[in-house]
Amino acid sequence: MPAAVLCLIQPLGSINYLKKHKQPKMSNTCKTRLQIAEEYGISRRTLYRLLKRYKIDLPAGVLPPEAVQRIYQELGRPNRADGHNADNQM
Repeated sequence: MPAAVLCLIQPLGSINYLKKHKQPKMSNTCKTRLQIAEEYGISRRTLYRLLKRYKIDLPAGVLPPEAVQRIYQELGRPNRADGHNADNQM
């Protein structure tokens, strides 16, 4: 079953789901384009422009973890509000 479908039908708090799909936090979450834009501190429209500039084609609707990872690979990890990069979490 595609990851996007799993994100929609499985509650995130389901213990069985979490055990089967346990991965690093940044790579196992379905997200919307608005959520990703907010992580980068930009508007959704600006995110669309960046995706177009870098020729990143994504599926419609909620983005599966693979698509989120692709955005992070192409654009870099977003900085947290405190100015630290998300890769350098303690």
